[in-house]
Amino acid sequence: MTTIYVDFGQWASALQNLLENALSYSDESETVRVGALATKNEIQIYVEDRGAGVRADEKEQIFQKFYRGRSSSKAPSGTGLGLAITREIVRFHGGRVWVEDVLPHGARFVIALPRTAE
Repeated sequence: MTTIYVDFGQWASALQNLLENALSYSDESETVRVGALATKNEIQIYVEDRGAGVRADEKEQIFQKFYRGRSSSKAPSGTGLGLAITREIVRFHGGRVWVEDVLPHGARFVIALPRTAE
């Protein structure tokens, strides 16, 4: 068994941001997947959608305050703060967050948190 220690309220907000984005950018008929993987040094939690994906030139920008990706016209309006807030919450917990491509289309947002000594 692996244990991680997080601030529950902040952690819930970070996951909610990722889930809301995935649901917003996916068609209703598509599945949003949530999963986890334990590596030697960290726990990775991911949220994966089958939307349009994130352009390569925007993969870092989407985590900046007020930035909304070019695909944002397909999603409900927002402030462009969700991913920036998520990144700060993850950093506060000593982790990192990034986005990967899902082929043939889609995005996988991954949060990696350091494992706690057993």
